Amino acid sequence: MSWLTEVSERVHSTLRVAPKVLFEEEKKLLKSFEYKFYEERKVDKVGLISWKGNKYSVPYQYQQKKVLISLSDNMLEIRNPETKEIITTHKIGLGLKKS
Repeated sequence: MSWLTEVSERVHSTLRVAPKVLFEEEKKLLKSFEYKFYEERKVDKVGLISWKGNKYSVPYQYQQKKVLISLSDNMLEIRNPETKEIITTHKIGLGLKKS
């Protein structure tokens, strides 16, 4: 760790500035990145999707269509596949198996 600190404070011969200084400037421009994993599900003819052995309702407009699902803070988010806008959410039951 001491070697990394020493090298980051050393002035680079080509750039004529220490990497640590450049990194501090770059940090101001960095944006947070949130990665969401979506799974696709087909809504059945009565407006339900299946996830981990449970059934969850989806608005009737999505019957027989595909939707995306994702997890967020113990909630199942059901999203429009084109806009990724949340259609509805469901609290995940305690009886579910974790995998």
